[in-house]
Amino acid sequence: MEVFIIGSGESLKGFDYSKLNGKETIAVNKVIQAIPHATYFLTADSGIATNVNNWTKNSTAIKVLVYSTTHKRFHRFQSCWSNFDVTMKYGSGNPTPDIGFRFGEFQPGQNSGFCALQFAVIMGYSPIYLLGFDLSGGHLFDIKKRTWARRLDEFYNHFKKGLLQLRNTNVKVISCSPISRLNDIIEYKNIDEVLA
Repeated sequence: MEVFIIGSGESLKGFDYSKLNGKETIAVNKVIQAIPHATYFLTADSGIATNVNNWTKNSTAIKVLVYSTTHKRFHRFQSCWSNFDVTMKYGSGNPTPDIGFRFGEFQPGQNSGFCALQFAVIMGYSPIYLLGFDLSGGHLFDIKKRTWARRLDEFYNHFKKGLLQLRNTNVKVISCSPISRLNDIIEYKNIDEVLA
């Protein structure tokens, strides 16, 4: 079964999210505000996790929290566990960007979008369509641009490593962002053609 993972890249500016009604979807972080009908809402960000009630109050999505027990803000995660339908923890040591298909050893690469990709794989989805995963700057929601720019290469490298591993599986991942850096690793398809 196919799934659409929705990020917050500028390639989605002006996108009509209602086109995804009736589709299996995973909304990552703040984009849940634009797509309340998502199947899942997933975050690995402690700041976002503490605001989950405000952002999902009109949402029917199943809320998924991915967290590290070694994260410096672990106590912020603990305080919001009851707000989530599913919690997934990873690693007892430093997190790595490896694909971690087992719930007990979930390795997210310190990025909510990458967690969502792995979650989709764990759930058995294929093909997996990535929307708004530009990894080339620009963000639809206000975040600290300096921090974002500094981490773009790190996030890209996590995705690249994971997507290359997935080539050896029966999981197909397709980019639906015309400006995504991931288009040099995976196939690109226009979202309107996919949904036609």
